[in-house]
Amino acid sequence: MSVHCFLLYTSDKYVLELDSAPEYLRVVYNGKTKRYNALDKPDDELSDDEDSIAYRRKGCVQTMVICKRNQQCETQQYANYEPTHEQPDAEVFASWSRWQSWCAEQTLSSRSAAEIMNDAGVPNMLAGRKINLNANNG
Repeated sequence: MSVHCFLLYTSDKYVLELDSAPEYLRVVYNGKTKRYNALDKPDDELSDDEDSIAYRRKGCVQTMVICKRNQQCETQQYANYEPTHEQPDAEVFASWSRWQSWCAEQTLSSRSAAEIMNDAGVPNMLAGRKINLNANNG
């Protein structure tokens, strides 16, 4: 199933249809063709005539079921993306491994450890407990 990724704050509310909806997305814009494209695969490369923009998913991926009379229902997923405040340099956009590292840095710097653990399914065993960090545990 593909994901409809809506690029917010573009002049024409562009939608990209992708295989997934990562937290961060490399997007390019070709001024000649007036089209956006995602560099969402490891072998995707930035062309000389394209401008690059980093986008971050806004909220969770949403799922909707569309049923038409006398037809089978169809499930669709969608996600909204907005440009990141800090844009990476051209070397980051040009390299899949550098892009992955940049995304990891952004994720760690923008989210608390509790949010990351919660998203990974790790239960918060310390919720509601007071911890004295000055206590002698010896």
